[in-house]
Parts: sequence; C-alpha cells; structure tokens
Amino acid sequence: MTSPISARVAQDKLVASVKTLEQANTSIQFKANWLKQRRSSDAIQQMQTDAIIDLAEAVRQIQLAMSALPLMLPDVSGARAAAEAAAAAAAAAHLKTSVGTTPYKRL
Repeated sequence: MTSPISARVAQDKLVASVKTLEQANTSIQFKANWLKQRRSSDAIQQMQTDAIIDLAEAVRQIQLAMSALPLMLPDVSGARAAAEAAAAAAAAAHLKTSVGTTPYKRL
C-alpha cells in the first residue's frame, strides 16, 4: 500500500512553501522598517503600528524556524517500501502455509 503523498513530494511542497514565505516576509520586513522610521503622534495609531511591527517580527522568527525543516526531514520512502515488501512477503508466507492444511468437513 503506497502513501498518497510520498515523503519526497511533501518535502518539495515544504520547500516551495518556505520560499513563498521568504518572499512575503521580505515585503513585510520592508514595510515594518518603514513604519519603525515614522512614529505617529496619535497614541492608538502608534500602538497599532507597534503591534504590526511585533507581528512582522514573529512571522520572521517562524520563517527562520521553518527554513531548516526541509533539511531535517529524512527521506523515508526506502524504509516505507521495505516495510511494505516485508508485509507482503509475510502475508504470502501465511497464505502458503494455511492453504490445504485444514480439511473442510462435509455435512
């Protein structure tokens, strides 16, 4: 039985997601830096600006943490294939030993 999403496909999707996040993060960081340089005289607006800057920093930290994930995920497709082959061999061996060993009783 094969997995609908192989480890390699999942790894490739993760790499693509990380690249997309890097691009978005670049835009967010540019805008956050612009906001840092321009303070508002309105306290509420400045609080909102500070919250946006803090969120941008949180996004950057998440992106940095995720950027290493594709390197840390092992390719397990070989192990999965070996386990499937072993299970198939065990099932075949069980079938081979159970065929013909139990006679059917006639009524």
